[in-house]
Amino acid sequence: MPLDNRSAKHAKAALLPRQGAAPALEVLEAGFARESRGALIICIHGAFGGAWMWKDVFLANIASRGRSGLAFSFRGHGMSEGREKLNDVTLADYSADIIRILEAYPEPPVIIAHSLGALLTQRLIGYRPIKALVMLAPLPPDGMAFITSRLFATEPSIWRAVQDALQGSPERALSKVKDVVFSTHLSAAEIDRYLPQMVMEGVRVMVEAHLPFPILPAFLAGIPALVVGGDQDLLVPSISNVRTALYHGADCRLVPEQGHLLQLEPGAHQVADLVLDWLDQRNL
Repeated sequence: MPLDNRSAKHAKAALLPRQGAAPALEVLEAGFARESRGALIICIHGAFGGAWMWKDVFLANIASRGRSGLAFSFRGHGMSEGREKLNDVTLADYSADIIRILEAYPEPPVIIAHSLGALLTQRLIGYRPIKALVMLAPLPPDGMAFITSRLFATEPSIWRAVQDALQGSPERALSKVKDVVFSTHLSAAEIDRYLPQMVMEGVRVMVEAHLPFPILPAFLAGIPALVVGGDQDLLVPSISNVRTALYHGADCRLVPEQGHLLQLEPGAHQVADLVLDWLDQRNL
């Protein structure tokens, strides 16, 4: 596709140009330089993240398996445009970003989606062709309502993060959220490396993620699905991963001693291998 390509470690950094009012989106491509096998893999990040989360492990492993994959950043995240308008962004805007990527790469893809990205992808089932769906620590089909009520009871820092976000202090809010999204297996140096790249979501997105939305189960759409969760995830607990897998008729794998950010945890290579092996076993 005619993107503005620049070299980057393990991947080519590209830019999906502006389209009308839609901002330019950052894309990282891996494995496109040679003939690849299997379906294209599209990696979709969750809240606070960006394409950068997939680069060092998932995209590198995808390319090393002889496959083609890409990750992109939602508007306002990573190197995508729109950071100054994040408070006005809605989940529909993020869904529009996903659809732009799917239209730019028209082959029905395998989607690997994390957390909020997995919730958004679930909402596209039945509306867009998907070869297979892998959900890492996914927000459940019914949204965040039950997750947040539990967090308010067990993680007091979430209250303070919400207050900071409402008062227009996203950096302070993100500094309080970090204790939930980063596990104790990540070193202080690793957290210091990742945290500056993260983006606090706007209040509208966080509110909308709690609201119910009709979602077609993957098995009814004929989409093979896999749910992978960390058994030490403070944000999306194991029982939530099991519930999501049951709803979609999906396989479920719980990885020991891993937290919420499965792409960045010390066991990220293990998770990537698990996912790619699952795809290989099904010739996807």
